[in-house]
Amino acid sequence: MIIKDVISNLASQRSISINIDMKLNDDSIRRVIGLMGPKFEYYNSVNLQYQLLLALKELKNQVLPICVRSLTMENVFS
Repeated sequence: MIIKDVISNLASQRSISINIDMKLNDDSIRRVIGLMGPKFEYYNSVNLQYQLLLALKELKNQVLPICVRSLTMENVFS
């Protein structure tokens, strides 16, 4: 119904009166969902990778300074 809403809004902005009658075909809906499924799966995969990357960056920023301090102290006491 997004297309119907967009067309209705554009017509209202231009003071045009329109009548939209939509009939949904079950086969068309199944086809669109079938086409969109792999795209959603890909998006979820990329999103998960991005979240993991953010977590790794956070770990790097928290752990690396500790490792550097630890190495420095070992050098001092060696």
